[in-house]
Amino acid sequence: MTKKIITIITLIIVILGVLKVESAYAFEIDSDPQYLVINFANFYFHDWAAPEKEWQGKIKPQIKTELRRWKNNLTVGNDTRRLAWSALLEYMNFPKDTPSSQSKYVIQARRIMEIAEEEDLPVFMPLNGVQWWDEQPELWNYWDKDGNQTPGCKNENYSSCGFKKLRDPSYRKRFIEGYNPDNKYNVDWKDWESPMGFSTRNWGGGDVLVAPSPNIIGKDFSRVNKERFSAIIQVIAKQAEEWNKKKKGYLFAGISMGTEVTLNGAIEQGDANFKPFGYRAILDMFGGKKEWSKDELHEMRKKILNKYFIDMARIAASQGLPKQRIYSHVWSEANEGETKYTDAIGASITLFSRPGMSLYGRAEAPMDFKLLKNTIVNNGYISWAAPEFSPLIKEASNWQKALNNTLNNPVEPAKLIDIYNERDIDGTPAIPQVKTILSEEYEKEHCFVSEIISKTPNRTFNPATIEWNNLENDAGESQAFYLWKNTPPRQIESPFKQVDIPLITSSIRTDELKLETGLYWWIINRKGCEGKKWTSSTPKYFIVEKSVKDETPWWVKLILKFK
Repeated sequence: MTKKIITIITLIIVILGVLKVESAYAFEIDSDPQYLVINFANFYFHDWAAPEKEWQGKIKPQIKTELRRWKNNLTVGNDTRRLAWSALLEYMNFPKDTPSSQSKYVIQARRIMEIAEEEDLPVFMPLNGVQWWDEQPELWNYWDKDGNQTPGCKNENYSSCGFKKLRDPSYRKRFIEGYNPDNKYNVDWKDWESPMGFSTRNWGGGDVLVAPSPNIIGKDFSRVNKERFSAIIQVIAKQAEEWNKKKKGYLFAGISMGTEVTLNGAIEQGDANFKPFGYRAILDMFGGKKEWSKDELHEMRKKILNKYFIDMARIAASQGLPKQRIYSHVWSEANEGETKYTDAIGASITLFSRPGMSLYGRAEAPMDFKLLKNTIVNNGYISWAAPEFSPLIKEASNWQKALNNTLNNPVEPAKLIDIYNERDIDGTPAIPQVKTILSEEYEKEHCFVSEIISKTPNRTFNPATIEWNNLENDAGESQAFYLWKNTPPRQIESPFKQVDIPLITSSIRTDELKLETGLYWWIINRKGCEGKKWTSSTPKYFIVEKSVKDETPWWVKLILKFK
């Protein structure tokens, strides 16, 4: 009985968690072009949350002038392949607050979209909630109660502190006040007993110390991460819906979740010192330490990464964003057997999003990299992106090869690439190559399966029908309606109910499903190209409020209060 009660309570928490982030916004794509994005690293240094007068009079004009220069130097593209821009939004790297419309990271999201509309230039929004959270020592300082416990950083000599932020007295005060020994559960561990200290980044200019790598499924980290992410998504979803109504849905190129999310990195100073970590997350998700094999640990890390992406993508989808505009972002360029190897790209596959992987060393021939190719092919030739993109060699021929083999390859062309960064390609041989490929139209492969667009919105009570449509005509061979009860689907297998339906059908009557009271998730899955390719709609949910067999359960009555 106790176990049954716990199961019911857990179910309620899951359902209410879904409803908590639900909104009335709905953005449905009517086209799915390729986006060639330029990331503006220099925009990071603007004060996006400046007072309105300063923003309108000084900062925004500077940003718009720079965007116009790039539009003039390149081309805005066409209906099938469009130029877009991005500016990193590191929303966890802001001081502790209660998320609201006035949070600096929310203001930044709103102003990014403001500029996109005014310039009629599509925008892609990398939402980095993992790599950078230096500004929240209240979540990660587990070791230093008085400011004197950090090696090389003493009250009498902070001028040489390796973690440079601690040289600032006001920051140091927050760091000390944020001390909590339980914060060791919010950071990841480098072994079964050792919480990680400062992490290391090295992009060619020497080691830089940053906050410890987070435990991405840690209770407090996850709560703050999801609260801030949700607040940002609400702004994005609202604006995207408005663009949709104005027939300007093309302005929203999408979002990415995280930046190179992985459980393998340099856990000590020296970028070559890559080691798998994630031990705290493993303990939290799988229980006490056991004698697990290397392969078992690798699979656990994949499941942890997959949980992170499912949780974040479901928040975005529940607020109205379609899966065609939600991308994961992982680093996964190493081969199996190498120290840096992790199958993060495989772990990023969800029913609520598209996968995305940085391409640097693999940019010139992405489909020659078996891990990426196999992930794409084995998941029905799934649409994918390179949320960071730049060939390591900078000659014109390398750029031509990289752009062509990524955006025009015969296996599955990327739907989006984000070139890092504008300052690295400005005035280089990359520019004419980017301009050339933008002037071309993207030609869809001869056999493809059309994207499926859900028409029945979330949180529909007692719908008479479930409806959808296809983005365009294709070589489809079959389609089916899949249904899950209570919990969101994690993968296509093991549905509560499956109904095979004719290709010409675009709705199904719920009375034919004979459903009892409960919450149901549904998708349409469509196959084609001799069964090799498939796609599915964004998972949506509805509630059957009454049952002919029994009274409405109390947990459904509780849900109705949130309608």
